[in-house]
This record gives sequence, structure tokens and C-alpha cells, in this order.
Amino acid sequence: MRGWLTCGTPSLLAAQLRYVHSDDQTTRALAERENVDPGTDLRPRVLATVFGALVFRATRAWRTSGGGGIGPLAAVFDQYADQLGPALAGHWNTPAGPDADRT
Repeated sequence: MRGWLTCGTPSLLAAQLRYVHSDDQTTRALAERENVDPGTDLRPRVLATVFGALVFRATRAWRTSGGGGIGPLAAVFDQYADQLGPALAGHWNTPAGPDADRT
């Protein structure tokens, strides 16, 4: 429900984006887990930002496809998250997706 309301209301979407980009809780948790200083090591903040972007895109795609509860939202998030590695390190001239030949 929150995803529908947020994505459908520009002012709420803007507030959510500000929250995602200013929230340091995920950054601190990642830095603590990896035993690095988030003030000098950018990796926790970069990863937290990427995670926030995946949540944003997955929520938007879920809403556009009709929503349907937390299960479908999690499935859409997984689809986006599964493409992160190939998007960063893969060759974009080959098919993407779960059925693509990875040889």
C-alpha cells in the first residue's frame, strides 16, 4: 500500500528519495559488518545507495504491473537485484535474464 501511495504522489516520492539518500543507517550497518570507517571508505555508502535505487525501481515496476502484495514485490526486487552483477561486469550485447545462456 505504501508503495502505491508513494509512487503515485510526487511530493511523497520526493520525500522518500530524500530519505533514501540521507539515511545513514544502512551505510553504518554495512561499514560495521565489514569493519571499515564509513567516513573514509566510500564502499558502504555506494552499496547503500545502490540498494536504495533497486528498492525504488522495483517498487515502481511492481506498482506499474498492478501490485499484489509483498510476495510479488519481493519477486520484482529479486529480478532487479539479479541483474546488478551482469549490469556491472557483464557484456551488454548478450541476452540478459534468467533464461540467458551464461556460457
